Amino acid sequence: MHNQVTINEVNKKLSSINTKKLPERIQFLIDLVGLNDTYLFVSACSGKKLYIPKNPERSKLRKIVSQHALNIISQHFSGEIIEVPKVENFHRLIRNLIIFDWIEQGRTNGEISHAFELSYRQVVNIKKEHHENTLGITS
Repeated sequence: MHNQVTINEVNKKLSSINTKKLPERIQFLIDLVGLNDTYLFVSACSGKKLYIPKNPERSKLRKIVSQHALNIISQHFSGEIIEVPKVENFHRLIRNLIIFDWIEQGRTNGEISHAFELSYRQVVNIKKEHHENTLGITS
């Protein structure tokens, strides 16, 4: 049912994710070009090794990210081959935000684990994270 994050859910939740929970390489890209362009870049090139040409007009990214982001990426990684982080890093955080909503609605661990194809223990851990976030506890 909900084992795949939909584009609509991504658009609704992307700006709400805690970017500090993303891998450092993604955080670096966010600092470089912003959250939306980073998500577009990572989504389109997830897990691939990608050559970044010196001239942005020769880049495959022209059709993916904004011109501003393309210029910054080309300037920073000019002539390098980079390994793009996996988009699943984003989707896991977005999925957890959706699960937080379900928790707030009073859904049971069983309903959540079935809908998101997670183990009972994973749901308990996500609920614990939600409780800590609600109380302002940092890990």
